Amino acid sequence: MRKLQKGRDKILIDLLSNVLYEIERYNISIEKAFVKTCSLKRCSKDSEERERLFQLTKEFIKNVIRLRCIYGDIGRKNLARIFLEGTWRDESNIEPWCIYSVPKWFYERLRELLGEEAHDLFRSIDKRVIWLRINILKASEEKIVRSLEEDGVILERDKDLWYLYKVIDSRKPLREIKAVKDFMAIPQDKASCLVVEALRPERNDKILDMSAAPGIKTSLIAMLTEDQAKIYALDISKKRLYIMKELLKK
Repeated sequence: MRKLQKGRDKILIDLLSNVLYEIERYNISIEKAFVKTCSLKRCSKDSEERERLFQLTKEFIKNVIRLRCIYGDIGRKNLARIFLEGTWRDESNIEPWCIYSVPKWFYERLRELLGEEAHDLFRSIDKRVIWLRINILKASEEKIVRSLEEDGVILERDKDLWYLYKVIDSRKPLREIKAVKDFMAIPQDKASCLVVEALRPERNDKILDMSAAPGIKTSLIAMLTEDQAKIYALDISKKRLYIMKELLKK
């Protein structure tokens, strides 16, 4: 059991419980709730410390359903305190959906659709892989990989897609990495890349990309066609279109 430090952990308990409140009250993402809470709670401006707090917050939110199954409908601050202590009651008798910390209806629906394979899916949720897609429209593959490695990113090249690398480790948050900020390396899941691969885009194609924002797949189409395809990228959200426009300018 971790002994709580009154001053430091009171701040953490307030942060975690407030993020949970924002998510449940306004139905917003963890990212938005964290940013909003930090603006009020004055989180550290140091990027590494802020990233550490964000990862801690994500881990807490991921376990909220599980904690409520064990301890009942207790207050948010008590949930945060128990989470930080790190020693929970016996979980041997709780329901499977509690173990996976997902809503009961979601668990039952996936079991109905997938049968026992649903358990494999739930177990895989905790094994998130971060991918970086190199953008050879900006620089050569060799230059991009060298820049990433110089910034302390350890990579493993994907066996299926030549432009995709698995991030094994990184000294600092990816958004702070120069190659990522310069759009030479783009965070993009393998599944997202495979959608574009299934399209088999070629030079001189005319391609309609619906719901295109924020433009990650659009930029991959441009790269695979050597920027020689005509792409019509549409989205219903003006705000997201603006984000895509700024991203593709890079």
